Amino acid sequence: MKRLSIILIVCIALSPVCLAESTSPADDFLAGLSQAWGGLMGMASEAGQAVSDWADENGITEWIEGASQDVSAWLRDSGLTDWANSAVSDITAWANESGIVEWTESAAANLQ
Repeated sequence: MKRLSIILIVCIALSPVCLAESTSPADDFLAGLSQAWGGLMGMASEAGQAVSDWADENGITEWIEGASQDVSAWLRDSGLTDWANSAVSDITAWANESGIVEWTESAAANLQ
């Protein structure tokens, strides 16, 4: 995190130098922020890829997928999936019958 903040500060500090053709200090500042943000996004993407590669190499991804399948099977076998689906159907029917859905849609339309 400290490294990211140092890079951001350097990018912002050097943005007026690097973007001398800009028309105003505000433009320079915004362009610097944009470049810094792009750099941070690139670093985050690279870090995410590195973590993903590490997880794949160490079997963590496979373990998580297996655990997810085990939990899913347990939920189905124990009847919790059916219970949850039934509860969602009941709540949806109640919301429709009580007028909550219509009221929410009307309120959302009025806000636009």
